[in-house]
Amino acid sequence: MPRLIAYTVALTLLSTGGFIEGCGSGDSQTDGAVQPDALAKVDLTYDNLVEACVRLAACEVERTPRLGDCLDNFHVRYAYYGRRALYEALYDCVNKSQGECGDIRQCVGYSRRLKTGECDQSYSSCEGDVAHNCDLVGGGYKVAIPCAKGGLKCALRDTGGSKSAACTTGTCDKTFKARCEDRKLLTCVGGAIQINDCPAQQLQCRDPEIGLCEGTGRSCPAASTSPVCSGNVLVSCDQNYLTAIDCTKVYGKKKCDVNTVKCGGAGAECDVGGVTTFNDCEGDTLVACIDGTRRRYDCKKLGFLGCEKATTGYGAYCKAEPVYE
Repeated sequence: MPRLIAYTVALTLLSTGGFIEGCGSGDSQTDGAVQPDALAKVDLTYDNLVEACVRLAACEVERTPRLGDCLDNFHVRYAYYGRRALYEALYDCVNKSQGECGDIRQCVGYSRRLKTGECDQSYSSCEGDVAHNCDLVGGGYKVAIPCAKGGLKCALRDTGGSKSAACTTGTCDKTFKARCEDRKLLTCVGGAIQINDCPAQQLQCRDPEIGLCEGTGRSCPAASTSPVCSGNVLVSCDQNYLTAIDCTKVYGKKKCDVNTVKCGGAGAECDVGGVTTFNDCEGDTLVACIDGTRRRYDCKKLGFLGCEKATTGYGAYCKAEPVYE
């Protein structure tokens, strides 16, 4: 589980169905899935990622009360599930699609139309390297995502009573032995190999048998060692080994917060003192708090109709032309 950032959205989807767990390559187009080109490096910057999150929320793919949750989910995908290349490619496609929701949804494998009554927990399957799942939380949309676009394969994972199609390096069984590979921890979870990118968390794969990434320093008594901030470095004892996490190198724009003794947003404009700042509208501008800083996005300049507040719950998002009947 994540240890530095409070990931508040989509952790259930990470272990069950839904587009966060989906993958695939696609030899033929299925349910609107984008077909991959040859695997290429995509340099998705922090600002590019935020913009992609604005577009996805507008098109009802990853709509949360706080835009920052989308960034946190991206970090979970690559640091704890080894899918950075895949989601950088998909989100790069999202930004190139401008404000056209049909195209944006295709970038992340969503069908253009809702398939009423056809999408449930039994739907998950692999067709070659295309992983088919249902985003039940988002309204029952079929999802087919190209794993090969991130250099991965599709494998069915048993999530306890149901299956989900996952992007991994392959399948596994009870004979699989946890191991360190390229400094990453590989374990077998529900019949699919799970990739835990230890270096992305500033940790290491030291003893694969415990199934966790570990600290990089000398041994330490975890029970009697409390985390402390040393400037922007979070010093703690992780799995009985001393660890020094440079918060400025944690994904996003972070600092070591002496009040929470965690890596938190470096800004002080919002999300201060435990108060959560939700997305809001200022006319046609979406206002969001990301890593403690207020950021504004002109929805019309991004190709959308304007900004609107959520009709239920909290938050706001850019308003898009509907693409479904």
